[in-house]
Amino acid sequence: MERSDQSLTFSSLLSATFESSANVVGMIFVGYLGVKSGIFTPTLKKIHAKLVLNLFFPCLLFSQIGGTIDLETIIRIWPLPVFCVLFAIISGFLGYFSGNILSWSKSRKKFIISATVFNNITAVPIGLIKAFVSTSVMQIFESKYSETAQETASRGTTYLLLSTLFVLIIRSFWTYFLPEDDDLDTSNHSLLPNQNPMTQVKPITLFSHLNYTNSTEATPLLLTLKGSSSHSLKILNLTNIKHILSIIMSPPICAGLLALIIGITPILKSLFFGSKSALYIYLTANTKLIATLTVPMTLVAIGAQAGCVKTLFVKRITLKPVVYVIICRYLIMPIIGIIIVLSCKFVAKDLDWFIIHDPMFIYAAICLSCWPTAIDLFDTQDELLTLTYSSYILLSPLIWFTLIGLLSIVAHITGTFDIAL
Repeated sequence: MERSDQSLTFSSLLSATFESSANVVGMIFVGYLGVKSGIFTPTLKKIHAKLVLNLFFPCLLFSQIGGTIDLETIIRIWPLPVFCVLFAIISGFLGYFSGNILSWSKSRKKFIISATVFNNITAVPIGLIKAFVSTSVMQIFESKYSETAQETASRGTTYLLLSTLFVLIIRSFWTYFLPEDDDLDTSNHSLLPNQNPMTQVKPITLFSHLNYTNSTEATPLLLTLKGSSSHSLKILNLTNIKHILSIIMSPPICAGLLALIIGITPILKSLFFGSKSALYIYLTANTKLIATLTVPMTLVAIGAQAGCVKTLFVKRITLKPVVYVIICRYLIMPIIGIIIVLSCKFVAKDLDWFIIHDPMFIYAAICLSCWPTAIDLFDTQDELLTLTYSSYILLSPLIWFTLIGLLSIVAHITGTFDIAL
């Protein structure tokens, strides 16, 4: 992409951001309308979700991270995991204190904390990046790197996927930081596990965060832990270990870790990503082709999940935590994230922390605090369905407004004042 001397006006920014967000929201509505029209049947939805979680997303992680990462890049982007942890802690406190102040049950408090902490840092922001390429928004991301628009977008995608991989690993142990269940908290039937076998197996992936609702072989042990024998305790421990290993060895995490190993090992990288390598021709090239379907298929799956909501205003008690999560995810956390990134920019301006001067890195860093809650594509609980519908369908225009604010901030802190104002 050639650099343009013509500045981008605010009206052009509005038009370009509307076009980009319309591409993302449009794919979400495809899934939503598919369910409502009966084209997207429950069986097809489950197959679609499994393909996204176990095939498309691992292929994206492997092809993108393995092909663009190296040891120097990993060292250079060390602030990303720091931002991930920092934003998770802050949003976790928001969820925890709200539960205490409003005296919600422990089960509902878990929902609030998890839904507040884990946001969609992959499908929505990566979808927007891909849409940027064909718009004038790419002028904002011009940096000292001599890159085309596609290369710049690819770099931003890598930043977000690395952050996603780090968050996935953290999520593997997330349930151990949540409050213990109420001893006899069975009054809230909306939180009971769905009896469909597909909803009982919830792999922790990009979209899974409500792991406390899983009904598995460990559930009876957890409910009868008090007074249990040492034999039962050993079974419980073995079950937990097995559960943790199954999470860590999930396809997305395995694909991401394998990509990291290949990326930082020159010999392996030339074997898998060298244009003349046999492995590239017969394996990696096909993986890249499948990876191109990940973002649109994921956005359609999100819409399909939102389409499963039966009614929105049935239970007042259901709407209260949903409204709070939406406020945190669309308002409070973005403001906090922008303040933190701006502060880092101010602190690092005289330091050799040059990554903060990369507009695409700044976009990725702020995205870690923005966007709606990540979803579990297998979950059918009232709270989650209502939250998904509200965040991605009912309040879909907020994606556009969030993007306008985010890009204006990026333009401002990178010195492109004529774009931001």
